[in-house]
Amino acid sequence: MKITNKKSYYFNIFLVTVAITIPHSILTIILLGKGITLSQIAFIQSMYSLAIILFEFPSGVLSDLTSRKKIYLLSLLFQIIGFSFILYFSNFYLLCAAWFLYGISTALDSGTLDSEILVELKSKNEDIMDFMKNSEQLRLVSAIIGAGSGFYLYNKIDINIYYVSLGFLLTSLIWVYTTFKSDKSEKKRETGIKKHIKELLLEIREKPQIKYLIVGKGIFQIFVQVHFQFWQGIFLYKNISKEYFYLFYLVFQFVTIFSYKTNIKKVDIKKMLFLYGVCLVTILSLKTEAINNVVFLTMYFAIVFMMFIVSYIYDYWFNIVIDIDRISSLTSLMSTISRVFSFATLLILGIELKYFSIINIFIINTVLSLTLVLIIFIKLYLNYSKVKK
Repeated sequence: MKITNKKSYYFNIFLVTVAITIPHSILTIILLGKGITLSQIAFIQSMYSLAIILFEFPSGVLSDLTSRKKIYLLSLLFQIIGFSFILYFSNFYLLCAAWFLYGISTALDSGTLDSEILVELKSKNEDIMDFMKNSEQLRLVSAIIGAGSGFYLYNKIDINIYYVSLGFLLTSLIWVYTTFKSDKSEKKRETGIKKHIKELLLEIREKPQIKYLIVGKGIFQIFVQVHFQFWQGIFLYKNISKEYFYLFYLVFQFVTIFSYKTNIKKVDIKKMLFLYGVCLVTILSLKTEAINNVVFLTMYFAIVFMMFIVSYIYDYWFNIVIDIDRISSLTSLMSTISRVFSFATLLILGIELKYFSIINIFIINTVLSLTLVLIIFIKLYLNYSKVKK
């Protein structure tokens, strides 16, 4: 049976996502077990973000100019080294190094195999929606499998779960090396780095919709960070038992999966305004003390569902308009800017927590994020009708 690049990529998503989520489901417990304090954990994880901000855009440029497959294999090597550090060392500084290596791995991964397949599809004038949808849904299902396995295995083998993750990563390395075929025209590209960056900036200037989409995805991080960092605190604030948190984690994954089943090609300004109105009413209703927890949870899940539909639309439009010669660079640039927004949001949240309740912070930031994203959507829809829907 012939293994296409798509099939190779899909199976690799499963391998790598499971490898990463197995330890991440109980990461704080693992680090506390190594004698690391909560404040040190925050610093260690900041090394991950720092590495991504420093290396993601340069890695995207290299992916466009060299071999996306080779860059991806290099990212797996960094991941394996980083996980090995976590497995064998408990020293604070070595764990900082481990997370920095992990961040480099994530940075190198950005805009590699997925971009290679998008280039193939766009070159053949094939629709990219099914590929994007299938990739994200598979990634979320794999995360559920990995997280569940991590909870179970940690009680059996403790820190040795990292051996399981390393096994998945080594399998991924061999799988991609043997089954994923690089574009045969992908020789050493003659374009130099400086010229490539100039062409990238020229493309952004000539296609303003790219700039709006990048900023829109960055603004979306305002909601993402409040949700991912504080949903547990919000639920505790509403006196919802933490015994159900793992179940809620699974529900969030399934909600996101279903958001990627939406036919976003049919979304226009009227539907977007309707979505905005429903979302706004739902968000503001969260403050109502009269609603019981079942209604509260239903409304919260609905907000997450609607916000991820918006994110899906932005991702789809972005991949439609960018040029295949700079797809890795632009993907990495968008991701880097999103992470800068994330970092800034976390700093602002630290200030907001001194003055507002956690539920008010969620409402304020979600309304702000949704409103700005809607304004950008309308701007794109009215002035850039050439964006394929």
